[in-house]
Amino acid sequence: MTLTRSAILLVLLAGVAFLGPARADEVYNNLGASGASVDTPGSDWGPLANSFSTGSSAMDLTSLTVILEGTPSDGTTTAYLLSDSSTSPGDILETIGTFSEADLSSEPALYTLATSYILSPDSRYWIELTSDDNSAGWQWTSDASGVGVAGEFFASFQGSGMWNVFTNANGPYQMEVEGTAVPEPSALLLLLLGVGTLVWFSARRRLASSEGPAAG
Repeated sequence: MTLTRSAILLVLLAGVAFLGPARADEVYNNLGASGASVDTPGSDWGPLANSFSTGSSAMDLTSLTVILEGTPSDGTTTAYLLSDSSTSPGDILETIGTFSEADLSSEPALYTLATSYILSPDSRYWIELTSDDNSAGWQWTSDASGVGVAGEFFASFQGSGMWNVFTNANGPYQMEVEGTAVPEPSALLLLLLGVGTLVWFSARRRLASSEGPAAG
């Protein structure tokens, strides 16, 4: 292996080490708290929503886990990602997925959906659950501890034509929101610039070598 190729390999390895592997980060998690009761995201109480906030870096939302219980039915519960509108649920940004209510149990259980949506840094979002009947119940807790729980909000629509918003100190819904960090464009640009420079030098060296020494 030539010196130039070795240098290119080292730059690539350094770039991978600098950017790091895709690692799941918890944005919000209070699944471990003791449940108090459930609210139905159907017509009785819902839709229901709970907010979460991102940190200083953009991230890719990868999964949502909630605690549900209820009576098995033919209905579905749909999870949405919403924007924030003055500390209230805003517009639908993404349909995360649906839970089949045929899988419900009378005992609280974890239900997970995989997704992918790029979240902006330092921003508040909402998770909304909506049921097409009243079979499912989203568990809430009187424990306001957990990753990302403090300072957030939960809300219910209750057919009033507007969201009723409360602080998480009053009993947030239980969920886990996970994502992976999105590399900063500047980091990727520096890596590509370094590799491009080494490739250019390598090409120049091969060209000079193919031309041979100047005639005397």
